[in-house]
Amino acid sequence: DFETITTNRHIPYMVAMDYDNKVFYGEDCGLKMLRYLFHNIPTGTPIKMIAHNLGYDFRFIQQHLNLGSLIERGHNVMRSEARFYGSKGLYLDILLQDSYCIIAKPLRAFPDMFGLEMEKELLAYTLYTKENCEKKRLTLKEIRPHTDIQVRQNMIGKVIKDSDYDKYFNQYVDKAKSWNCYYENYSVGFEPVIDIIKFSEIYCKRDVEVLKAGWEAFKETMASINCDLEQYMSAAQIAHDYMVNQNVFQDVYKLSSTPREFIMKAMVGGRTMCCENKKIRKKIKSN
Repeated sequence: DFETITTNRHIPYMVAMDYDNKVFYGEDCGLKMLRYLFHNIPTGTPIKMIAHNLGYDFRFIQQHLNLGSLIERGHNVMRSEARFYGSKGLYLDILLQDSYCIIAKPLRAFPDMFGLEMEKELLAYTLYTKENCEKKRLTLKEIRPHTDIQVRQNMIGKVIKDSDYDKYFNQYVDKAKSWNCYYENYSVGFEPVIDIIKFSEIYCKRDVEVLKAGWEAFKETMASINCDLEQYMSAAQIAHDYMVNQNVFQDVYKLSSTPREFIMKAMVGGRTMCCENKKIRKKIKSN
């Protein structure tokens, strides 16, 4: 999972992964992560990397990979086979999988979906500008405008009260204290400060933990219906195979090549509706 500066173009400043519970920093954090995997995994051992919304995270390591295949749907990257060369003739084979194509829910929904004893943590995203990341430790006065912005982004279309701003800000400060990111009497004038980089690191690790726990819980559920989750790249594939196994397509035949192309010519348009888009309800009498 990458954390990025989004002021102008998106620039990564951190990436976290479950392997060895490692975190890497800087604009080249993606390359550092790949090099770490290369030096700590035996050469020739294939690995699988899973990201929630892979299309986003993939952009930060794409330039370091030799792509063997790339399966996209719109702007989303569903799956990719790639190779990372750590030195001449030595490499890692990597399979990248988008978990969102299979579990199309935000990470914050995972605890309720899978009964996990964890939660998606809060973060004020606009706080992470290049200047603030370089400063690392900011006063509460500097942080407050950004938590207010986050409240407005979280509550689009809803009526926001002053208490909503205070509640979110207080939750952010309390979380910083519980994570040991809050420092009293640190700056000149004895103003408390929060280490936003340390805060982001713990937040990023928690996201990875939530994704891993949700993925493994869903994998276990799929195994109960004889479905190997690792063999699929989308929920549609899983649904199709499940229906095949349940004999939904009994007496239905597959077509390919010339017959399929011929029959496809009979398909015209897509959506069908009545004149003036009127609904017609017709009751059918049963015998």
